[in-house]
Amino acid sequence: VHSDEKVFTEKLSPALSIIEYTKADYPHILQLQELYDLYLKNVQAIPTTFFVDNKGNIVSEEFVGSRTEDQWRVIIDKTLSEYGN
Repeated sequence: VHSDEKVFTEKLSPALSIIEYTKADYPHILQLQELYDLYLKNVQAIPTTFFVDNKGNIVSEEFVGSRTEDQWRVIIDKTLSEYGN
């Protein structure tokens, strides 16, 4: 197994455990190796949030840490106005 794949696999298990424990009912993209190769291997903190368009392009800066619902609304509205929907 390639060392990056090994690291990904080691980090995937705890992430999936957290998802199960918190009953997070939104889509998760952790299981996509390509996404990991392109971006996730550089993530240094959890949660890290970024927005992806329907073509798989990252269309926002990354947001490290949590936000309130109102703060996310502002960020999402700004992202949509800059990149369309």
